[in-house]
Amino acid sequence: MEDVRARRGADVASDHHLVSAENRPKLQNHWITGETTLLSCISVFLQDTDKFNEFTMALNNKFEASQVLLTEVKITMKNDCEGIKDVPTSTIYEVLYVRSICIKDGSPWKSCG
Repeated sequence: MEDVRARRGADVASDHHLVSAENRPKLQNHWITGETTLLSCISVFLQDTDKFNEFTMALNNKFEASQVLLTEVKITMKNDCEGIKDVPTSTIYEVLYVRSICIKDGSPWKSCG
């Protein structure tokens, strides 16, 4: 709990104090470690404008291809959602060539191959 305050009760005549607290959960503690390192590494790679442009073009092409597939063949919504979820992840692995990420010798993110 970060912010805890004692306040007077609802009555002016009462001696009761109300305690209010503001709780902010730390989401980073609940993430899987591999996901956070992967996201950090990807953000570093995408700061390069050439890689970023290549990634956005590949992602747009994949989404356009899935749109064409949806119009040609009627696919159930469940199968469509599963395919859409996999598109960004597969594009990241194809464009950024990220296989596994680790830290060696205190140096910044390196691909361990």
